[in-house]
Parts: sequence; C-alpha cells; structure tokens
Amino acid sequence: MAERKAKRVAIEARPASTEMCSKWSGIRDTTSHILKAFKALEAKQVNWRLNVSKTTVKRPVFIDWLALEKLTLSIPSGLAATDNNNNNGNPDWGLYRLGDGLTSTVYNEAVGNPPNLICRDWSLGEGEKKAESLKLVQKAGLNYQKFIGIIASDENNNRRCVGALTVSFKNDPNNPAVDDQMKKWAGWDPWPGKEKTSPLVKFITENFILGGPELSASLKKK
Repeated sequence: MAERKAKRVAIEARPASTEMCSKWSGIRDTTSHILKAFKALEAKQVNWRLNVSKTTVKRPVFIDWLALEKLTLSIPSGLAATDNNNNNGNPDWGLYRLGDGLTSTVYNEAVGNPPNLICRDWSLGEGEKKAESLKLVQKAGLNYQKFIGIIASDENNNRRCVGALTVSFKNDPNNPAVDDQMKKWAGWDPWPGKEKTSPLVKFITENFILGGPELSASLKKK
C-alpha cells in the first residue's frame, strides 16, 4: 500500500488554526531533532519561524522554541500553554508562541533573495528584540544567536526562502562547524546520505503551504 501523503496546511498568524495545531507533534519532533544535533556544538536552544503561506512578503509566524531541559527549568515563564504529551505537563514556551506573528528585524535580514546567515550578540545591548523575547533570552543567558534563512520548494516546485532557523549559545561558539550544520539544516547545502534533504526541510515541505521570497534563477539551481 502506498504511503499516505500528509495534508499541507496554511501558515497563518494567531490565533493558530486547528490545522496548524494538528501538526504540533511533528513540529516538536523536528525541533527536538534539531536541538539534539546542535547540542554537540554547545547550542542551548533552537527555534524556528515560517513565512505566511502564498505570499512573497516577509511575514513571520513563530513555529517552535525548545531548550535543553536544565535551561528550560531555570526559566520562570508563568505561561499557560501546556504540552501534556511531551513536556510532563509543564508550561511550554514553544507551544505558547505557536502562531505568534510579531515582526522581527533578524527575520527580515535572514529571509530574502538571497537568504542570509547572520548573528547577534545580545550582551552588546542590541535594542531590536521585543521586550518579551529579550527577557527570555536574558533569563536563559543566551547572549549569542545565529539566524539562517530556510530554503525549500513550495507545492508548485518554486524555490523560496520560507522561514528562519535560530540557534542559541551562551557565548560565541567560534566554530565553523556551526555554520556548516546550519546550512545543511536550512537547505543551503545537501544533506548527507540518501535523503539529500534535511529533516527540517522535508517536514515543512510535506506539511505546510509555503510562502516567502522566491529565489533568483542562480539560487534555484543549488
């Protein structure tokens, strides 16, 4: 019997639709996979956003936020959202922010044609973060973050920059392997092995109706 294809759902800002929420288990599994991969490179937290569906305008929608357990437990969040299946009934920052459509300077810089890989050192007093996000970063001690635009094909096989992946550290990791891994996860470089596509790009391509800036011909060939 042929494997049943997942239904692609629209990406939209809050309130998060029932269809978006139905993807939560796969979202968290994907984020957990990313965090596990970057933990070996001293990352403490990861998060990702996708663009609103079927538009080339940069409109970010927050998808998930996940940190190492020790770090998560040290953050007094006071959140109401709870993932009883995957977080032992504790408040879950990623679930709480699912569908958050707040604009972001770093998103606008990372997502584009071409996409970019950028970094921020929040200990230097960068003033662009929203108050809620900055408070969380400070409490977690995540002073250094890297952001990369995610490349994927939409349902019409158009190559787009469809969102952004963030990887967070206590300090500048000063490790070229971090950038190399980010480029693989974000679809810039081929995934090693038979798949050729990272688990992140594979998941979002199969489960979401994508949007974001279309890539130029030269980038589409990569």
